[in-house]
Amino acid sequence: MDCQETKENLIAYLENQCTPDDKKNVERHVESCKECKEELQELQETMQLLEVEKENIEPPPYLMNNVKEKLSQKRGKANKWKPSAWVAAVVFSLVFAGTVVAATDLNHHVMDWWKQMTSNEEQVMEENLKHGIGDRLNISEVSNDVKVTITDVVADDIQTLLYYEIEDLSKQANYQISLTEGVELPNQDEIWDQSNSNLEHDFSSSLSSHVTLYSDQENVMKGRLGLAPMDVEEGTIQLSLTKILEVVPMDESVGTESQVTNPTEEKFFEGEWNFEVSIEKHPAIVKDLNMKTEVGNTKVVLEQLTIAPTVTKLTYYFETLDSEHPVDFINFGALKSEGNAFKQDPFLSAGVSSSNHQYSGSVNFESIYFAQPKDIELELNSYNTTINEPEQFSIDVEKESQTFKYLGTEITVDQIEIGNPTTLRVTEELNKGRMYETLDFQVINNADRGSSSQGLGVIIDKHGNEYPVEEYFFRLDELEQPRMFTTEHQVSIESESVDEIIPTHLKIDGYTQTTFLDEVIEINLD
Repeated sequence: MDCQETKENLIAYLENQCTPDDKKNVERHVESCKECKEELQELQETMQLLEVEKENIEPPPYLMNNVKEKLSQKRGKANKWKPSAWVAAVVFSLVFAGTVVAATDLNHHVMDWWKQMTSNEEQVMEENLKHGIGDRLNISEVSNDVKVTITDVVADDIQTLLYYEIEDLSKQANYQISLTEGVELPNQDEIWDQSNSNLEHDFSSSLSSHVTLYSDQENVMKGRLGLAPMDVEEGTIQLSLTKILEVVPMDESVGTESQVTNPTEEKFFEGEWNFEVSIEKHPAIVKDLNMKTEVGNTKVVLEQLTIAPTVTKLTYYFETLDSEHPVDFINFGALKSEGNAFKQDPFLSAGVSSSNHQYSGSVNFESIYFAQPKDIELELNSYNTTINEPEQFSIDVEKESQTFKYLGTEITVDQIEIGNPTTLRVTEELNKGRMYETLDFQVINNADRGSSSQGLGVIIDKHGNEYPVEEYFFRLDELEQPRMFTTEHQVSIESESVDEIIPTHLKIDGYTQTTFLDEVIEINLD
């Protein structure tokens, strides 16, 4: 099994839905391939993070299907996408893109954050319209007592955006557009060149994303469809809807753990809503930078800045020189100019792809298109490294609890329940000056099966103050240099080849660290 096949099977592997042969092939491949192993770990971290937050955010029962689908799509390419626990925007794009939430059931921090993100999105569209970019259409179609309205459109060299509202005129339900069923672009071949390798999506369709926006109107849903940048300067996009997704508010669902991990079947409402959307693409301003700097003994080249009406995109690449402490990911701050801060776009996640130890990445910021600054400052906030520090400890299943020392930190294995699945708990001491943030580990067992785990942790700022994840997860910008330290893992191991799974060793391959920077790069745009 090669890298591409392995990445396509990672979701099924974590959910124990692979065939026995595929399971063995995935495990064999990730054991020898560092990049795919890191992909697997990152995917586990993302799903663990959602498990950490589920009791506080109370996601609807079909949430995990939505997340898994999007994670699978993101891994269609060899991406080194880093879902850090403290990057709320990334999780927001996974949780809320294609998911409706009820205000009465959400943690108020999440709701406040969601409202603010929606408000910012609406302000950007208003700014575009004020400058003659995009169009307010408000074209509607009614079918079976459900009205779908395309409210606004805007297109540039980075993306094409369609904003919509769906109102149930019978006042009985809530609906939204689904990316996977009931939506077609009949003339997409006239608008997009499907052979274009530069399209920034992994779909055979030109539809690339969906974001649910906050609505305070009863039985009215708002959303934004993201499409690839058009390959024509202007044209008419045909949008055909035959099904829309019925959304069950969370106060009507039980919200148990079993529903989160085993979502109920999605329910669709059928009808016919057909639109012809005339749209003009507005060109971006492209600035070739070729600016060089160093981050953690790694040479970084800022390659290009693309300034479009909807977003500003920075592309860069770096090559890791330190094989023992390689830089995995660079965390940028904001773009700043004349007292204004242009933050990262929460609906366009950053990504990094790698080839022969060279990493190419991009990061998206709020648009500076209308500000037209002559000089900007780019903040470099931090970078992540994975340290290889292998150590292995024997597990005695006859003992109730065992404690090991790793880099001065006590690691405890307890609550072992033998069966199929076999479960156990791994806890990490949170001592002052702990060297690492998260462990890269696995539980070796007689079935030769990989283990999956759900992690818990705490946020610690620069001054050593601790903050509960559930309260500060969406308030991280209030903290100075926040880092996520894992403290507990609920591990589960399943196998079809044996009746009972016996854990034999705790194998630690290494750990991750975040190094904070206080660096600003000045960029002249003249």
